[in-house]
Amino acid sequence: MYFHHIIITTDLSDVSNQAIAYIVKRIPNEVEQITLLTVIAEWPLIIIPGEYIVDPKTIQEYNTNLYATRKEELDTVAQKYFPKQEVGTVVISSPSSAGIEICTYAAENKCDLIVIGSHGAGFLENLFIGSTVQKVLKNTPCPVLVIPNAQR
Repeated sequence: MYFHHIIITTDLSDVSNQAIAYIVKRIPNEVEQITLLTVIAEWPLIIIPGEYIVDPKTIQEYNTNLYATRKEELDTVAQKYFPKQEVGTVVISSPSSAGIEICTYAAENKCDLIVIGSHGAGFLENLFIGSTVQKVLKNTPCPVLVIPNAQR
């Protein structure tokens, strides 16, 4: 099977790193482009009529610092798992859900495959919080490979 562009999603957790370690050994040599992708939640500006809860400049600095930190962490993961390959690293900062952002990025960048690790959250957690994997599967523009949590 030929893939032009594979996205490997990560939240930089141990479970995500296990999924990356698993898939690294199985990616065909013919893949033209590999992208490591993480989505971070922006800290929103909260306004009460007539005043701010937190200074907007503080929120902007927080979001900027978080983005820079995640980019460095993602670059480190790329170097660790793909030392001999050129791998793109993308950090998306958004108030939207990670699942929706992953699917939007995949569609806009004509990706052939999304690889995502499953944390294996329980029924109640998925019921109230929602699962990124479930959102990706529901909204995906391409095939998805879900790597189960090896710690379960």
